[in-house]
Amino acid sequence: MRERLAPVVKEGPALERAAQQAAAAAAPLRAAWPLVRRQRDDLERDLATLQRAARARDVDDATYRAGRARHAHQRAQQELAAVRGERELERVARVEHARRQRAAAARADDVTRPTPGLRREHKRRQAYRPPPDRGVDRGPGLSR
Repeated sequence: MRERLAPVVKEGPALERAAQQAAAAAAPLRAAWPLVRRQRDDLERDLATLQRAARARDVDDATYRAGRARHAHQRAQQELAAVRGERELERVARVEHARRQRAAAARADDVTRPTPGLRREHKRRQAYRPPPDRGVDRGPGLSR
């Protein structure tokens, strides 16, 4: 293992100098640093502005989505109230129907009372009889 590292240890100082020279050549001149700092400040300012705009857009989008969700919730509540109202009406109608059926069954079981429907049928079946002649004045020229 030492045998393989020996050339690296031997060339280490030369490699380090070459790296420093390359870094110095790639680095901007000292006179350019104020320009680099200004560009960095501008970029940071732009980033902050873009982040604020993105947050504002997120807030706007969230507000819009919340409004739509609120509207959908209100619609669902109205539909639920309508369904509950319909069910209540159906329940009331069923109760009333059952009450009427019980009352009709009680009337049918009561043999002492005549059934109202039969009396009406009896009246309908009677033949028409004209009223007795009482000397009705039918006007001039219409007498018998």
